[in-house]
Amino acid sequence: MSFDWDFERLYSLLFTQSKVGVVIREIASGQIYDINQTYLDLIGRTREEMSQLTFKDISHPDEQAVHEQLSLRMLRNEISQYTIAKRYLKKSGEVVWAQVTCSAIPNGQPSPTQIIAIAQDITESKLVDEALDFCSRLERSQPHAQLFNALCSKIQSLLNLSAVFILRANRQGVEVIGTSHADVVDNGTPVNLDQLNLLDDKHGEFISLSQPDATRMLLGQQPLNTWFQYQRILLKPLAQDENRSTGIIVGLMHAPSSKQGIIESVINVAAPVISREIGLLDDANTRWFQANYDHTTGLPNRLYFADTLKQLTQDKGKGFALLFIDIDDFKSINDTFGHHFGDRVLGEAGKLIQTCLRNVDMLFRIGGDEFIVIAPRLSDGFDASHIANRILALLGSSVQIDAKLINLKCSIGITQFPEDLDKYADLLTNADQAMYTAKRLGKHRYVYFSDAIKAKSRRYSLIQQDLRDALQKNQLFLVFQPIIHLHNDETAMIETLLRWEHPELGIVSPLEFIPIAEEIGEISAITHWIFNQVCSLIKQLHQQHGHRVKFAINISPLQFKPEHVSFFDVVQVAVSDPDLPKSSLVFEITENVLIADEGMTRDIMKMLRLSGIEISLDDFGVGYSSISYLKSFDFDSIKLDKSLVSSIANHHKERMVFNAIVDLAQKIGMKVVAEGIEDDHVLSLVKQAHVEYGQGYYYAKPLTLNALISYLNQETVKASNVYTLIQSKS
Repeated sequence: MSFDWDFERLYSLLFTQSKVGVVIREIASGQIYDINQTYLDLIGRTREEMSQLTFKDISHPDEQAVHEQLSLRMLRNEISQYTIAKRYLKKSGEVVWAQVTCSAIPNGQPSPTQIIAIAQDITESKLVDEALDFCSRLERSQPHAQLFNALCSKIQSLLNLSAVFILRANRQGVEVIGTSHADVVDNGTPVNLDQLNLLDDKHGEFISLSQPDATRMLLGQQPLNTWFQYQRILLKPLAQDENRSTGIIVGLMHAPSSKQGIIESVINVAAPVISREIGLLDDANTRWFQANYDHTTGLPNRLYFADTLKQLTQDKGKGFALLFIDIDDFKSINDTFGHHFGDRVLGEAGKLIQTCLRNVDMLFRIGGDEFIVIAPRLSDGFDASHIANRILALLGSSVQIDAKLINLKCSIGITQFPEDLDKYADLLTNADQAMYTAKRLGKHRYVYFSDAIKAKSRRYSLIQQDLRDALQKNQLFLVFQPIIHLHNDETAMIETLLRWEHPELGIVSPLEFIPIAEEIGEISAITHWIFNQVCSLIKQLHQQHGHRVKFAINISPLQFKPEHVSFFDVVQVAVSDPDLPKSSLVFEITENVLIADEGMTRDIMKMLRLSGIEISLDDFGVGYSSISYLKSFDFDSIKLDKSLVSSIANHHKERMVFNAIVDLAQKIGMKVVAEGIEDDHVLSLVKQAHVEYGQGYYYAKPLTLNALISYLNQETVKASNVYTLIQSKS
């Protein structure tokens, strides 16, 4: 038997009358060649609309990367077919799930260019599965109040409802309309919720809701007889058993839904969980919540986190990442606006972080401005860095609270179990160390924990601990480096440099321990000690050796803060000592001092200069050095950083910048010191720029006190010999 097939007619019949969606499109561009009505109904678009769109335009953003990867593999001829579950976005914003099978269309070429895709609506099964999974996880991880809030939000998002809330039975129980489920449909006529008798004293007690207008109404901030333009109200009784109703779940919609079966199924999944949990609400649960949840943010607290972490680390086969999140500069928010406002900022931060997480992730507030995320691993390549980037992006923008714009940022440390450690108690330490590394690298970034970070953190902790006693144990000492007048090679002044000989670590660089001293509050005591040592040394050199030499001291920016400015009272007393040669002190400060409080800094600088102390702007040329400071503040000298000085040897542009800075400084009456001179070539270029003073290994390395005295004595002899030679020639 044979058939005379009209394949073109058969194709047209199958294409147009198919109960599944069918589309033919380009693989690379997504351009559509043909699409049947079933597919158009599925995605909620017209043929005209799709002629202007590609499937990328209507696909959920979270899935585009996977889709592009599969398309690329098909273009490379690595695969000829694939099936995925994916989400489409209707014009209304509603999400539709579909199972899509894409097959390459052979074209006789090395790689295909077109595919035929077949799609079937699986929204109901997907949403029901998601509701089941969500309820299962929620029961294990959330107490009652959070469970209701989470379920309301979940049902609202799954079903695209305007609002969802739960009412608990009170006294005589809840009277419901109908039997197991009922709709109140008014086809656009305003509905008075008070007429439903859900909120009077004998029927119901408010538990939870997730829609702002409904919140205000239910909490009495608006009259209960306010009319709302809801076209459908869904009511589902929550029965604990045949003899008792525990409550009712209410869903509000602005427009009728064509997915009645899905709505019914999802609510049926949630109803038993809600009903059972309502029946368990009692004083014990309230006490548990108060003990395990943070009052400020409503998030699980440190106690809950510790219990959760201990349980998770018992199974090493199930890895997870732990993200330690610390709000950057939160103290300044508290100091500026008060702690009550700071609590509101923390609450907002918690909400923002929560929106960046997956359903499986858990968020905790463990104290202060510190949050923790526990992120279980998934097999789709999604890792902790994706979450961290989302949080940084969202917290990197301004947040408005009470008409105030707050620049909210954070630093994140990430550790992984079981790779980084198999002891749960140390995981928090690892993440904390990684977070502080992120802070030291400039803040508002994430850093993964590593062995190198662990070693640095141990060293940091040792330095931090031992620095507190370093002065009392005589471990700190001073060295001195001459600053030379380049026109006659004579010593113009001596810079005082701090050193620390640690009993275990040996000589620790001031670049390492000075920031720690500032952080732990020891820098003020150290600065006092240096100042007193230098004043004693100046008097000793003058009285015992006849040397009148200026000494430069580096002053920390913290000394200019209100809580530390008493240091300058000590300075005033010291410089009034008649045994201290006048104009023998130079204070070197950095631009960080000038940024914080210009008015206070200006007053202190004026007072110091009136006392005979010169002020030098140190480390100029590092980072974001501002020329405006040269003309806005009265400096006696400017010290060009060695990184800028060394760069002029090989870079013409840097040399031009260097020359311009020198010229500007001198024109406004400042002396210029170039530090980091280490060879003849750099010295020659510095002199060509008419710089007056130089410092560096070319002239002398930092000297101990005895070496300094010998150096000055030799210079005195040299100067005396030169004077004798000049006298004899004259």
